[in-house]
Amino acid sequence: HRLYTYAEEALWDRLLAVGIEVHRYLPSYLHAKAAVVDGAWATVGSSNIDPYSLWLALEANVAVQDQGFAQALAQVAADHPDAERIEVWFQDEARVGQKGRLVRRWFQRGMRPRMVKDQRYRSAYVFGAVCPARDTGAALVLTHVSVVAMNLLLAEVASQLPAGTHAAMLIDN
Repeated sequence: HRLYTYAEEALWDRLLAVGIEVHRYLPSYLHAKAAVVDGAWATVGSSNIDPYSLWLALEANVAVQDQGFAQALAQVAADHPDAERIEVWFQDEARVGQKGRLVRRWFQRGMRPRMVKDQRYRSAYVFGAVCPARDTGAALVLTHVSVVAMNLLLAEVASQLPAGTHAAMLIDN
């Protein structure tokens, strides 16, 4: 089922980025989808709304433009709070600190005294992530960048998530 999981999650970032909530039913794998748009339009079916589903697999959805039906379908989602919620988080990091620089000294013209360049530096790395939908965030100030440091940030983000919620994190490249 891993391939199915990758396929179902392929467009989540685009959906979540425009404010669409994604709920996933976990007790078993269902090949059905339901969506409610603006509380007045709804669709239910097996189609992924892609060329394969529509033309090759002959899958279909029913589209209903009825406020009562749309509200009833939305109530089904509300009645199953154990369904997972996905939030979009945005992550970035920055190095702050001081690095030694070349110091200029005044001497007589033609004289160039030898000087050692200061190679010392001290930096801190700020790792941060925000979830604009909930107006919340997480940040750490660390002495280095590593896999361990990123795992610490991920653990901090996980501690900020409500129960039954996963984070889809867009990471700065």
